Amino acid sequence: MGKKRYLSDITSIVIHCAATPNGQPFTAEQIDGWHKERGFSRNMTISPALYPLKHIGYHFVIEVDGAITIGRPLTEEGAHAKGYNHNSVGICMIGTDKFNHIQWEALFKLIQRLEENIDDVLTLYGHNELSQKTCPGFDVPTWIKRKFRPLDKHLLDRGFYELDY
Repeated sequence: MGKKRYLSDITSIVIHCAATPNGQPFTAEQIDGWHKERGFSRNMTISPALYPLKHIGYHFVIEVDGAITIGRPLTEEGAHAKGYNHNSVGICMIGTDKFNHIQWEALFKLIQRLEENIDDVLTLYGHNELSQKTCPGFDVPTWIKRKFRPLDKHLLDRGFYELDY
């Protein structure tokens, strides 16, 4: 069960993937069901009407159309990266290792908005940097070094890639 925390507790973002087929539409509601099966649960006393997903471990899910669904409020610990949940925001991208430009743009803009709201520069990690997992299917430090531009092998929509931010 997620514990209450303050925005000032947040120092990092952990990026995940849903380990679903690339480019196929899955939803935060489906992830909520998968997390229910794994025994995750949330503290529903923290704004239950605004955050109806009862089991999801992530704070945000980026769907294949670029829509961002809120899972848990930022003031609640996630259940996405053991040992890092108290100080991190969990973002999950639908797919495994290839994402379309709309998802990449949504990820970048979400990170920008989080840093603006938290009023701090947050450290970015891939879940694979903090555990034995292969998630998110791409190397976050390389993505950062490339000025938040993914490698071609991680793009679903090939060709000229222009960031719209």
